[in-house]
Amino acid sequence: MTSPHSHRAARLSSRSITSEWCSAKSARGAFLAIRALGAQFIPALAGNVTVAGLNDFGVVTGTLSVQCPPNSCLGAVKHAFRWTPWSGLQDLETRSILLSPSSVGLAVNSSGDVAGILFTPSSQHPFLWSERDGMRDLGPAPGRLPEFAVVNDRREMIGQYILLGAGIASWFRSEKGGIVDIRTLGGTQTYAYGLNNKGQVVGRSALPGDNPPANAFVWSERDGMTDLGRGRAVAVDDKGLILGEGGPTGLCVWTR
Repeated sequence: MTSPHSHRAARLSSRSITSEWCSAKSARGAFLAIRALGAQFIPALAGNVTVAGLNDFGVVTGTLSVQCPPNSCLGAVKHAFRWTPWSGLQDLETRSILLSPSSVGLAVNSSGDVAGILFTPSSQHPFLWSERDGMRDLGPAPGRLPEFAVVNDRREMIGQYILLGAGIASWFRSEKGGIVDIRTLGGTQTYAYGLNNKGQVVGRSALPGDNPPANAFVWSERDGMTDLGRGRAVAVDDKGLILGEGGPTGLCVWTR
């Protein structure tokens, strides 16, 4: 399953090949913890760093604070990074630091591909980094991007964008089709939260007149948006099992 978290929070892998991994930040820096061994601090990530994503092989992504060269910018800028247990820390920002580029790493798939956002003074673009292709600017999303992204093992991505005057809407990106708006259930807002390896997206969306959105949904390029009723779908696995909140018990599991 893929589940949503803020880029400031730790992410927990649900399919670890060993036991239960987690990634987090403390006053001493970032650490990985496994139930059998306890916390293992990562010296390369000590200091001003935010961790955001973790895969089943202990690969971490997030954001470094990088000091600007003299006379180039004030203070520091954000750079997306990838850290692996076998090769250490890698700054993923490829633009000249003299341009004061800023980027954030938000999610990592099982192949170690990293998804996040590239910032410029006038725009925010999603990016996808891989060992084969390096940093790829995926071009503009439908609107200004909050710091949220999910990437699956097919390099498909979901994200959210700010719909001016109405709140949040969401987008889906595939290697073949580029970035598309996944629309709504008839209202103005959609929050995408989860994505599986079959390209199914889940979240919550608005019916006409709803504010905030109150209905769970599942979406795919083939089937479009399907209303699951009142609630909030937060994760979907590769068999199509959908986890969410709603109904009389406060917890729902939908199947298709």
